[in-house]
Amino acid sequence: MQSLWFPIEMLTAVLVYAAGLEKREKAGLRAAVGMLGCMCLLVAAGVTAGAGAAWPDGNAVYVSTVLSCGVIFALMAATVLTVCKIRVREAVYCTTLAYLTEHIAYCIRLFVNHMPGKMPAPNGSVGHIAIHIAVYVICYRLVAKNMIRDRHYATSALQSLRLMLGAVLLVIVMSVVATGYEFELLHGIYASFACGYILYSQVILQKQLKLQEELNAQQEIWRKYKAQYDMAKDTVDIINTKCHDLKYQVQALRGSSSEEQKKRIDSMEDAAEIYDAVFHTENEYLNTVLTEKALLCKKNHITLTCIADGSVLDFMEAIDLYTLFGNALDNAMEAVAKLGEEERLINLLLCEKAGLVIIQTENYYQGEIRMEGRLPVTTKEEKAYHGFGVKSISDIVEKYHGVLTIETEHRIFVLRAALPARQAQAAP
Repeated sequence: MQSLWFPIEMLTAVLVYAAGLEKREKAGLRAAVGMLGCMCLLVAAGVTAGAGAAWPDGNAVYVSTVLSCGVIFALMAATVLTVCKIRVREAVYCTTLAYLTEHIAYCIRLFVNHMPGKMPAPNGSVGHIAIHIAVYVICYRLVAKNMIRDRHYATSALQSLRLMLGAVLLVIVMSVVATGYEFELLHGIYASFACGYILYSQVILQKQLKLQEELNAQQEIWRKYKAQYDMAKDTVDIINTKCHDLKYQVQALRGSSSEEQKKRIDSMEDAAEIYDAVFHTENEYLNTVLTEKALLCKKNHITLTCIADGSVLDFMEAIDLYTLFGNALDNAMEAVAKLGEEERLINLLLCEKAGLVIIQTENYYQGEIRMEGRLPVTTKEEKAYHGFGVKSISDIVEKYHGVLTIETEHRIFVLRAALPARQAQAAP
């Protein structure tokens, strides 16, 4: 029974780090099969012990212990890979984190067992179980929950390999040597802090990876909208110039045309009027984005109502303005495109009030919007760059010392940004 406790400790530690991962179909059945496979480690342990006995110089115990731990590690990683829909490097990474966590609990038990006058915590005792539960709960809340993103670990094969080799050296080899040369307590002090530091460093690394991913996504969005703005500005200018000339040519032809020709000319003039409906907001950058989005709205039978004084945003950089309004209107158009034509309405307001620039969009939506903090979470399956639209708006608003609020009551999505007016922006 004593030999079973380490695999049980490892299995529960693995559950801590695998709980939030994406599961495969019939995960429960797969987990049961995996646990059954782990029970076979008793046989594997017996085989490795026999292999170790052939080693000279009294090293049989050390060799059998290292090999047994390696077998257990491999079985645990295989179980995680069988149950969870993840890559091999993630399974290795998950198992390594579990190994480090189990070793912290083991080191604490060493401290307790070496404390004079205290009740020891041998395998299977209440103290043994309580120590492991306490360590696992703390590590779940402080480490595991903060490392899994989108039900996966963001780790490379090289990172997983480095962490695994470091854990093997620290946890297995050092433990065996410490036991053999009777400095377990000293090793326990060193190893507990070392394991804790490694886990902490992995949490920090995951946060840095998340920030880098968000930065890359924001830069990609910025590049996309910059290119889109440059193209849209040229396109809108060309369209308006051509349509302006076309109107005068139509008027010149109207007097000398037959009835059939007049009908065709009327149709041409209507088309010219559609594209000549340019926004004049006293801000050329805002005119470009609103004209572009208005044409898309008309194409998709969406009514865009706009009251905008573009002069109040003369302090905002062109790409920030285009990205903010482009994202807001793109999100609104995507939401109403799923609705009936009577609800395909978007209202946009831009004005200055009480020393604040107010930017507000309103649109209907269907379904349920899940909020994470102050921002909605994307419902799209491909999340590489989706979900950063509102985040990008939030970052731009914060850049200009503003506040972003979002309301979702009565199936109406209201995005409202309040920025200090240009006088306040210019103040030191």
